[in-house]
Amino acid sequence: MTKQRQLIYNIVNSTPDHLKVEEIFSEVKKNNSTMVFATVYNSLNYLVENGYIRRIRIPGLPDHFDRNLQPHDHLLCEECGNLIDVPSQEEKLNFFDANGNYYHKKQVLYYGICYLCQKKL
Repeated sequence: MTKQRQLIYNIVNSTPDHLKVEEIFSEVKKNNSTMVFATVYNSLNYLVENGYIRRIRIPGLPDHFDRNLQPHDHLLCEECGNLIDVPSQEEKLNFFDANGNYYHKKQVLYYGICYLCQKKL
């Protein structure tokens, strides 16, 4: 793995938060002022494609990146915007349905209010 990819991987793995590209780029700039945004973006794609990290796509929002590769779902807090890991029900994947569609992974996103925001209400 290149030094740039290793740095980005370390940044994603250094926090339980689900960072966006811009947040990762900001952290990169603290450590490597010469790296450009395209390198960060391309490195994130490489890390996702090779199974080092997980991309979380949320309609209408930037992608987030997750260090947790274990099966789990997410809660998007509608108050603060934080993305929180939620235990998921284990499901058997790698199957075909009656129409011939093949299922190999899933992503579930819940919308609600996190426990920290509920304390403020």
